[in-house]
Amino acid sequence: MLNKVGPDVSDGPMTGQGGPQITQIDADGIDEKRMKKRTVQLGDVCTIVGGGTPSRDRPDYYGGTIPWMTVKDFGDGFSIRSTQERITQAGLDNSASRLIPAGNVIIGTRMSVGNATLNQIDLAINQDLKALLCRSELLPEYLTFFLASAAPGLEAKATGATVKGITIDEIQELGIPLPSLSEQCRIAAMLEQADQLRRTRRYALELSDSFLPAAFLKMFGEPVDNPHRYPISTLEDELSAIESGFSPVCDGPRTSDDQWAVLGLGAVSSGVFKPEENKVLPLNIPPRPDIEVRNEDVLVTRKNTYDLVAACALVRDPPPRLLLPDTIFRFVIRDRDRLMPAYLWALLTSALFRKRVQSLAGGSAGSMPNISKEKFMSVKLPIPPLTLQHRFADLVRGHERFRATQRESLRQAEHLFQSLLHRAFQ
Repeated sequence: MLNKVGPDVSDGPMTGQGGPQITQIDADGIDEKRMKKRTVQLGDVCTIVGGGTPSRDRPDYYGGTIPWMTVKDFGDGFSIRSTQERITQAGLDNSASRLIPAGNVIIGTRMSVGNATLNQIDLAINQDLKALLCRSELLPEYLTFFLASAAPGLEAKATGATVKGITIDEIQELGIPLPSLSEQCRIAAMLEQADQLRRTRRYALELSDSFLPAAFLKMFGEPVDNPHRYPISTLEDELSAIESGFSPVCDGPRTSDDQWAVLGLGAVSSGVFKPEENKVLPLNIPPRPDIEVRNEDVLVTRKNTYDLVAACALVRDPPPRLLLPDTIFRFVIRDRDRLMPAYLWALLTSALFRKRVQSLAGGSAGSMPNISKEKFMSVKLPIPPLTLQHRFADLVRGHERFRATQRESLRQAEHLFQSLLHRAFQ
């Protein structure tokens, strides 16, 4: 019987079980005057319940049917429907963990301070989390969004030598605007719609990540197998040079394109060029225009962790005055009427081919793996017909324009959500 709820959870009915529910309503704005009429301390309108971890020395406490939440289960949205781990009834009974009925709010108080979610299922929690059991005058959905607005302030209050956390008192003392339940419901519904929009935009952007790799394989086949029997060449034959930069001690990211800056590994390691990953060049160090990043450069990390070494990015319309570091190579193509930058980039980022290149990395114990210019030059690659490479390059440019539109849509959705959150609670 799943019945372990602490004796301190009976201070009032929980709205998640029988109280007001969010319904579809028009988002016609937030009445800030009504929001500011009444502010109460959070501890006056909810009961806070802690959790615990069953002994890891008892295998019979784990692998059961009871969802057991930790900070690893905080996801992208504001609700939770499953957990990575489950415990048994014996684990629940013989630990400080509590079973929290569905329809309440879970907040991180250690390691993931301020993160909050609404549990859609009955679940147990560990000691890094607290459950906020709402009384009749507070809607859990409304509280979840309020905590999202309060998260930066809670995180700033966190203390601790190794793992930072906040106390129950700090949660209880939070001041929360408390309008009528109908107003709470309206505000929560509006914020839920805005959150759903931004999550949909984010998901669409993530889905589009798989388009170009799939298109590459469809057009050229798996390059390691070379099913179309394209002529094989080496990078030594196809490149006129592999150029590298320098890495002086620099300050933080530059604040203007008028400043010279040196790229960081993060500018390339994701496979997408990120010019904002840079550090400003000190004024006492002269810039080197010969290693400035140029349009359609193919940049490859020569040194990084085993997972990130040999990462490749294609530069498109870069901001001025960005310099190569000594950890990133520029592959200078000898003849672009034979080998196009877009094809070379896609080849070097294709999964199996990249693993083959990464296998060339070496390094002493305790150091990051490194691939030398000589080893890169030895890499063999298929050379498809130029007309096919042109078609793929056009596809890449079209996809980049589509992605730019998606990113702008996501930016607007994020701005809408944050603006509504600010108006509601700040």
